[in-house]
Amino acid sequence: MIDSCEDNSNKTKVNWDNEIIPSGIWYDKKLFSLGNLNITLGGLLLSAGGIVGIIIAIVVVTCVISWWKRKKLAEMASKISSTTVRKSVWLRKSLKRMSTRFDWGANSNDAPDEE
Repeated sequence: MIDSCEDNSNKTKVNWDNEIIPSGIWYDKKLFSLGNLNITLGGLLLSAGGIVGIIIAIVVVTCVISWWKRKKLAEMASKISSTTVRKSVWLRKSLKRMSTRFDWGANSNDAPDEE
């Protein structure tokens, strides 16, 4: 007898390990509920896909804007770099002046008294 000709719609389906496979559409399976709101697998996948789509759109928009303004951004980065170098040199010189001004070595008479 050929099994493919029989009507198997009323039988429960099992996998290779003889575990029962639930019937119904996969995306309507209830995962959990929050109060009266049932969270289904399909709703979860659509929500996750929407969030990923929004993130990709934001990344593309920021990439396009940075491409359009790349020359101005490079100019500003150069200015910031030169300003940082100038300020670090100024800070180094001021710290050097302060360290020589307050040099309390062992031979110094201006050192504070230790108690």
